[in-house]
Amino acid sequence: MKAETKTKISKGELINIADALTYLATKETPAWYEIGKNLRSIKGFMIEVEGTREDIRNNCGKKDVNGDLEVVESNGVELIVWKDKNSESKQKEIWENFINEDAPDIKFCKFSIEKLSDCKLNGGLLSNLLEIIITD
Repeated sequence: MKAETKTKISKGELINIADALTYLATKETPAWYEIGKNLRSIKGFMIEVEGTREDIRNNCGKKDVNGDLEVVESNGVELIVWKDKNSESKQKEIWENFINEDAPDIKFCKFSIEKLSDCKLNGGLLSNLLEIIITD
């Protein structure tokens, strides 16, 4: 197993890394230990992400008479109805500022690409892990 190292990245990049690790966790791979360790390392950050998303929904989203967030469906995807154009712009600004901030220091547990050599994987998604977690 390779040593843990710290890498400076943005919160947006860390969200992409979390998505890639979550995808990888659904696959049977010899890197199961490192994947699990990395997911555990970012758990606190992902709670912060969900809290930020919840704050945006609560402060910028339109509520129905029962106080529930209004949503509309578009192409099978539920979209939030914003209070007004100003709220829509504000949520975009809040989110952009959040994802562009420096992510917290995370000690990633790196592993060799060799551990994934027998797996059929989504290369585009896993590109977020290259050189940060997956090494040559």
